[in-house]
Amino acid sequence: MGLLAYRSNGTPVVSVYLDDEEWAAECLNGNRDLLMPETGKQAVPKVSRLGNRFFSHKPGESPEGGTAPESDDHIALKILALKAARAAGW
Repeated sequence: MGLLAYRSNGTPVVSVYLDDEEWAAECLNGNRDLLMPETGKQAVPKVSRLGNRFFSHKPGESPEGGTAPESDDHIALKILALKAARAAGW
């Protein structure tokens, strides 16, 4: 699970910074222009059980060929770290 994807032109897209309309548009667009940073494969927008937005590979397209779920706590900590880094000017 990742918080970051890229457009094919290299523009970064951070899941937790998309507003509700932008997120809905990405979720409904089957031809979305979002790519996973590690592989360049299409990114799939998803929402965790706790409501956290993230991107993942399609089944079978992750680097190891499978999916490895992250806990809700792990995702929440990644979001908090991202927001803290951004607030600090990074």
